[in-house]
Amino acid sequence: MNNLNTEAALLSAIIAEPEIMADVTEMLQPSDFSNQQHIELFKILGKLYENGQGIDLITILNKYQKQKDKIWLNKLSDMVLTATNYQEYMKQIKQNSQRKQLSRVVHSVNYELESGTDLDEIINNAQNKMLALTSQESSTLLTGEQAIKKAIKEKGEYKEGIKTGLYEVDQLVTFKPQNLVTIAAYPGVGKTVFANQIGFSQTKLGKVGIFFNLEMSSTELIQREEMRSGCLDDLYDMKFYVDTKAGMDISHILSTARKVKYQEGKLDFIIVDYIGLITVTGIQNREQQLAYCSRMLKSIARQLNTVVFALSQLNDDGKLRGSRAKEQDSDVVIMVDRPGYRKQKNVTTFGQQLDVDEAYIIIAKNRGGKTGKVSARFDGEHQQFTGL
Repeated sequence: MNNLNTEAALLSAIIAEPEIMADVTEMLQPSDFSNQQHIELFKILGKLYENGQGIDLITILNKYQKQKDKIWLNKLSDMVLTATNYQEYMKQIKQNSQRKQLSRVVHSVNYELESGTDLDEIINNAQNKMLALTSQESSTLLTGEQAIKKAIKEKGEYKEGIKTGLYEVDQLVTFKPQNLVTIAAYPGVGKTVFANQIGFSQTKLGKVGIFFNLEMSSTELIQREEMRSGCLDDLYDMKFYVDTKAGMDISHILSTARKVKYQEGKLDFIIVDYIGLITVTGIQNREQQLAYCSRMLKSIARQLNTVVFALSQLNDDGKLRGSRAKEQDSDVVIMVDRPGYRKQKNVTTFGQQLDVDEAYIIIAKNRGGKTGKVSARFDGEHQQFTGL
């Protein structure tokens, strides 16, 4: 695909899925496009996005007066139907733009050399131009003052964060935007119950979230919440989404999350149940697959400024199943345990009186915060954990 077609494909992708505009504007400027029509369209899209207006074909068409421009726009909008490859389009456009800028720097240096300009001046000019070129990739670099102001702003915005609803656990940890939180347990112990309890309790407080469930249907998910809350009426007013697509992959999770954030104006949390069932292609090694999923979920948390809860199973030795990368990538690791329930399944304890509802919520890792072990009770009838 040549550069003009790549530019057209990206613009078409933005019209198809406007939520990608946040990413695009971080990397590209109008001057990065090489075609004047593309430059003007990108400016229009940027203006609509900045003003919080909807990006749709009808609105964009109304910005054009000439019929030939409207015909061109209609053809361009049909070029791609999804934004699946938009990141590759952005990368190619940026690289082509930088090549052109670098070429201009080289020509400028050659001209100054041929015209007899002082050598120190040539070197200084070239360094300044190269610095301007490379600084386009340094948007994450902040001055000390900028970093302080950003921290103060975010401290005010995210003071409450996401909480579990269990008082003693909340005294130890609060989940903040950009956190990857791993919730791990042995099979059947209740990691899904614990995660959904967090999610639905937060939606009742006005939070917006997505439940990606690769194990159960949306009906079963709602039925469990009905058991917990005793009523479904309150759910109608809550802003939550459920996606139970079979075989979903990371790109599906990311694109869906972008759409929700664009539609709602915010996205407070994502629950992925569970990480081991995410489809990964192109990687054969199981540990590498899980490491990839963990890394990408952390990236999603940062890109969308949200909390991602990734559910995971434990091995028999009590360690996270599959990959050490999950623990390394996670900001918080919570282990849910019910010793009596696990022992009941062991033939050596057959006939013993065991407290199968005794539970522990273990904060095994808390980057920048406290760790600890909290006693709780599992209420199977109402599908929830309660404090003591």
